[in-house]
Amino acid sequence: MARIILVLGALLIPVFGLAYATEWPGYSGMALVEKNIFLAVNDLKSHKSGSRVTILKITAKNGIEHETVTVEGDNWNHPDGKPSDLEACTAIPGRPFEFLLSESGKYKGRFGRIFHIRLNKVAEGKWRLFVLKALQIYDHELDDDQSTYKGDQVEGISCFRDVNNRLILVYAERGGKSKEGKKTARIIWGELDLDKYKFERHGTETLVTGTVLGGRDCSDLFLESENRSQIVWSVATIDEGDIGPFKSVVYRAGDLTMDPGKNRYQFESEPEPLIYWRLDGLKVEALAAPAAVVVKSGFSIGTDDEDFGGIWRPLFELSSHQQGEK
Repeated sequence: MARIILVLGALLIPVFGLAYATEWPGYSGMALVEKNIFLAVNDLKSHKSGSRVTILKITAKNGIEHETVTVEGDNWNHPDGKPSDLEACTAIPGRPFEFLLSESGKYKGRFGRIFHIRLNKVAEGKWRLFVLKALQIYDHELDDDQSTYKGDQVEGISCFRDVNNRLILVYAERGGKSKEGKKTARIIWGELDLDKYKFERHGTETLVTGTVLGGRDCSDLFLESENRSQIVWSVATIDEGDIGPFKSVVYRAGDLTMDPGKNRYQFESEPEPLIYWRLDGLKVEALAAPAAVVVKSGFSIGTDDEDFGGIWRPLFELSSHQQGEK
């Protein structure tokens, strides 16, 4: 058996084999396709080969099955080519099997795209992905290297239809180092026109009043409809390195509600993030709807635990006395 020595500070630690969670390198974003099938993305950088998109099938008999996705066409329909650092994805309501996949931001003047894609199932266990358009809507200053500051990188994306059938796109920046200094996560929303591929920004607010764990304040975003409002859920993480330790919390950040006078949504954050789940040892980067086969679950999560790979797991609804921990 090969013996690997990991150097951590002044410590020499012999490692006889990491306990990989899965052969899939990790989930940086995830969206429900139908009942027990999810689309997931991975944050491979442009210079690395490998699959950036996979299909997860959650089964009662065989657990989690990964199904292959073939990308049709050349260069993902954009001169910058294949994705680099995909961090989030979301289904498009009213458009079955259509999704938005989001890169984190610019790198040396390239990337920073949102891909509008369509999925087709061509055979059992095999899917085909068509890139309909790659658009660039992010609006923030870049560093001297023409790259997005870490704190400005997009980590979560979601969308919904309002009462006027407008498609409202919501995305969130992770928080951390920016040109102005260290900042908390930020939420941005507006109308996305998929016929003209134009985005009209309606609002920008801080997602949380203060940093949640002291690390990444937003690693994903999920919207839950409630009457005519949208509950905004998010995940905060701490990542101390490629072998951890990791820590995550799933929290309620606030609500998007309609302002009747302006016919636009406004965001109201919670006075403090309401933490509903704590997950020690995991770096959760994907938050999605529950799988139908897992009865009474509230959410699905996916992790990107770096050298350990990633796992899919359900989160179950909490009893009333456990909810809303601050």
